[in-house]
Amino acid sequence: MEYLESKKIKEKPELYVGIKESLSWILKEPFIFDYFNKFIKKDSKILEIGCGRGYFLDKLDKIGFQDLYGADLANYLENKKYKHKSLDLNIEKLNFKNDELDVVVAFQVVEHLENYFLIAQETSRTLKKDGMFIFSIPNQFNIFYRIKFALTCSMSGWTLDNNHLLFTTKDVFKKTYLKDFDLVKTHYNRGPMPMLGRLNFLPGVNFPAKNRILPRCEAFSDRVCFFLKKK
Repeated sequence: MEYLESKKIKEKPELYVGIKESLSWILKEPFIFDYFNKFIKKDSKILEIGCGRGYFLDKLDKIGFQDLYGADLANYLENKKYKHKSLDLNIEKLNFKNDELDVVVAFQVVEHLENYFLIAQETSRTLKKDGMFIFSIPNQFNIFYRIKFALTCSMSGWTLDNNHLLFTTKDVFKKTYLKDFDLVKTHYNRGPMPMLGRLNFLPGVNFPAKNRILPRCEAFSDRVCFFLKKK
């Protein structure tokens, strides 16, 4: 996949050819919706950054949430009932007042931003005290990523052929994303076992490309979701 700058996609939305197939891993798991049902009030004002076709907003709507908003480089929403703002969060601020929102979510979005600190600043500005910022990104501390980085100074999730840009150390994460937030929960996906598919030449062996059999943890998972509460 060719790397495309955000301004090019905003000027010509059809360049994002993967929008029809794009669906974050966390939206395929019941965990995130169970969390909203249990911990988030139904009258909460919720913004999804990088809302895409609106799958997450549709699910929230079905389980009783009504005050829903979306933001993306362009309006790709299939259901136009949600209030939407087309903006480039690398350079543009969110169109909400200070302390206006209850929840902001961004699933597999932050790693694509060229200015990946502005989203933390804008989320902090627009969230109420104790509001939640929930976002998922690739888990750069996966042990297999670390090994590849040690050997090549590059990593599988961050190449010339994809749009992933975010890469922070734990201390940088603390002094930027956790400056205005407390980390209250992390959720990992099940980790893939690398290169098992190469055994498929054996009779009767047919592993999928990513055989997810490893435990959900920092060492093995290739995706992580953070739950941050505004201080």
